Amino acid sequence: MVTHRIAPVKSIIIESATEKCSVAVADGDQLLSFVLAEAPHQHASHLTVYAQRALREAGLRLIDIEVVALGHGPGSFTGLRVGAAVAKGFCLALPKLKFLTIDSPLALTKHLKSRVGKSENKEIYLPTVNSRRGEVYAQAYLTNGETIGELRSEVLNEAAFPEIQADVTVHVGGSGTNKVAELMAGDPRDFRFHPEIMATADILLPLVSAKIATGAFEDYASYEPLYLKPPFVTKSTKKLL
Repeated sequence: MVTHRIAPVKSIIIESATEKCSVAVADGDQLLSFVLAEAPHQHASHLTVYAQRALREAGLRLIDIEVVALGHGPGSFTGLRVGAAVAKGFCLALPKLKFLTIDSPLALTKHLKSRVGKSENKEIYLPTVNSRRGEVYAQAYLTNGETIGELRSEVLNEAAFPEIQADVTVHVGGSGTNKVAELMAGDPRDFRFHPEIMATADILLPLVSAKIATGAFEDYASYEPLYLKPPFVTKSTKKLL
């Protein structure tokens, strides 16, 4: 019987939901390059530059790429909008490119689970992304990957995360980790904080590979990110002439 080896698929992965955008390039399951923004809020000015750098460091050109993968959100309205625009621009430039999106909280949960140690209690994973003042986007997950409660922007006060009981260990990661630690410092539940574990393009790779394997591609033209909240617009205090 003759078997045919399936060549690995080359992909470029964009994560733009958090303050620092990032880009990764992969060949199948192998990460070839990863570029993280040097400063926060550089999405509009630097995301395409970082994509070009990631391709260059991987020794590839955009024409070599077969799949564009994008973190779906939630997160910064502007960041998600820019990430979607860049991904769509790539697909418009090269019609052969396939497009897919990744559940960012699920990817962060899987990464948290692989990085943190075991506790004596039942464990819950809480991926977070900064939202507005005093809030984080969050979704609680059980060890088996099932969700508890809903994905939402949670106000961090004594009533936060009612679905999480006191008899569990809660591993918190993502860009909202420090905010949760600060605003829920008096909470009696066993929160364990991992601010170094962030939602970045490289941690999306396992889910990207899984989606490529099943052919779970999407229509880029009709795609909209998971904003959850509209943009926050402040009114100018300057007087009009």
